[in-house]
Parts: sequence; C-alpha cells; structure tokens
Amino acid sequence: MLLCQASGMHPMKAVQRYDIIQGRPALKSQTMLADFKKAGNQVRWIRRDDRVCEAEFADRQGNVITIKWTMEMAQKAGLTDKQNWKMYPRQMLSARVISEGVKALAPEVAEGLYVPEEVMDFGEGFGSGRTEKTVNEAPEAPQSEPSETFIRANNGIEEAMGELDLERLQRIRSYIEQKLEGIVTENEKESLLNAADSAIQQVTQALENVQRPGDSEEQEEQSHAVEPSEEPGLGLFAPAGGAK
Repeated sequence: MLLCQASGMHPMKAVQRYDIIQGRPALKSQTMLADFKKAGNQVRWIRRDDRVCEAEFADRQGNVITIKWTMEMAQKAGLTDKQNWKMYPRQMLSARVISEGVKALAPEVAEGLYVPEEVMDFGEGFGSGRTEKTVNEAPEAPQSEPSETFIRANNGIEEAMGELDLERLQRIRSYIEQKLEGIVTENEKESLLNAADSAIQQVTQALENVQRPGDSEEQEEQSHAVEPSEEPGLGLFAPAGGAK
C-alpha cells in the first residue's frame, strides 16, 4: 500500500508488477524485462533451457553485454537444493540473467529492487532488519499453495509479456476465461485474468511506441481477439520453441 501511495499506482497495477515477499516488494522478472525493452533497449536470448540461460543485452547507447547463468553456477552458490530450483530451473536461471543484465545496463528500470526469484533464495532473514507491529493487529490468514495450473498460466503470461508477444497473451487470456472453469479456484482465475489484461495493456503500449510506419496493418491484425486452442492440455502456456 505504501508503494502505491508513493508512486501513485493503482493497487491492482502493483499486484501485476510486484510480488510482496516477507513484507518487501520484489519486481517481477518479466515486468523488469518488459520495462527494459519499452525503454528502447534490446535483449536477445542465446540459450534458455533447464541447464543454461544466456542472453545478450544492448542499450540505446550501443553498450552490449552478455549474461550467463548455469545450473553449475547455481549449485556452487548453494541454490539448487531449494524446491523452486528443482521444479522450475529454467525460470529461475532466466530470472537471474534478466536481473543481472537489466541492472548492469539500465539500473533505473530495476528500481533498486530484486526479482522474486532472487528474494526466495535469500532465506527467512530477508527484510528482518526492521520489524513493525500494529497493536491488536489481526493475525494473517493462512494462504493455500497455488495450483500447478495457476503457476503454469502465470508463467506463460509473464513470459509472453517479456517477449512482447501480444497474440500469445490474447490466446492465453481466452483460454483462461473459457477453459479453466473448475480447474483453478475463482480467486486464481480472477487473478490470472487481471494479470493477462494488465500484460496485454502493457505490451500493446510498448508495441505502439516501437511500431514502424509500415507495421500498422500487421499490428491491427494482432489487436483482434484470438480464439483459444481446442487442443487438450496446457501447451498454450509454453512458448512454441526454445530460446527466442
């Protein structure tokens, strides 16, 4: 809430951009990447899989750096025993690459914050330097673990937003709205739809900013809603190929 007051941001917008971990905001990695691209910078993925993630970052001044994270590096840092590294190694590696690359070339985009994947590796001591308590504060209600489908859909939204893939975002949103009834909870579905709407808005704005004069017809085609895939399963949430 203090973050919203300081930045003039609507609370729902903050939910889409930040995760609150141990009382501190963390900027989502795909939001950080989208802001980096929106500012006129470029990213090219060299490799992005469960063992190695490597990307080339270039800013508007022509500075270029290459950032690489491997599972071997994560293991040496004592990270790979954590559950999130076992379940989602590619996402954890790519988040490290994004955070390091963006902070090196455009620290103003990172807002001085960590990405959630980094914060989860800090341990329970993160944010414990100062403790604030409100008298008679009601205890927090226990939170249930998000479903596997919710996690996959949310990851798909964040990846598509980071890659400025408007068509994929529209397909994911249609799938969530029409196909996930009874598969995820009502709260999860509402959260996913809000995340998809926010991502579509941000990507549309970013594409308009970088649109070339001859691209208007192609962009207009992409702006129309796309019907969800009729194929079973949740492959829609995964990119069509590997590194892009």
